[in-house]
Amino acid sequence: MTRNDKPSDYAEKPTLIFSSRRNWTAVFFFGALSVLHAVIAIPAFMANTKQGIIAGCFCVGMAILAVVAYLARRELLFFADSKIVRRCIGLGGFQLGKAIPFKQVRAVRLSNPPAATSGNQTDKPATSQIDLLCDTTEIPCPATSVPRQQALCLAMMMKVRLIHLNTSPAPKQNKDDDEQMLKRAELL
Repeated sequence: MTRNDKPSDYAEKPTLIFSSRRNWTAVFFFGALSVLHAVIAIPAFMANTKQGIIAGCFCVGMAILAVVAYLARRELLFFADSKIVRRCIGLGGFQLGKAIPFKQVRAVRLSNPPAATSGNQTDKPATSQIDLLCDTTEIPCPATSVPRQQALCLAMMMKVRLIHLNTSPAPKQNKDDDEQMLKRAELL
């Protein structure tokens, strides 16, 4: 038996991977809090007060939270051959995951926010949200640059229906329109 004849010890490669980005807001927030507490702790240590110890503990704690926020990741792995969605939450190389069979997924929901009506091209583009609707829970997918195509791909791969929600508000009626509707109702 040669090396190529030996069965592979590795698991199946995922067909599709959704991976979240780092939360830079949390990283900078906890990093700034750590620096703030360090600025408080250094003079307090020099004055030999108890506040220096407390501020030093907060400084170290906030620095640890900044590192955790930097290393934390969230992924959704789709295995088309084995018909499984694996939801992973990881910290560096350590990951916890839950496998969800395609049978439990009932639909893929795409939620679109209202489009910018100002016509200004400098506005921030609207972000859509893709959710997997399961028997007992909803699984949000990480943000993607092509949500409509990704949602359609997921629905076709899992052979479930695609629900497209447009979350734009209903058009507002004029006060005159309301009065006319009331008059028509009175005539009936």
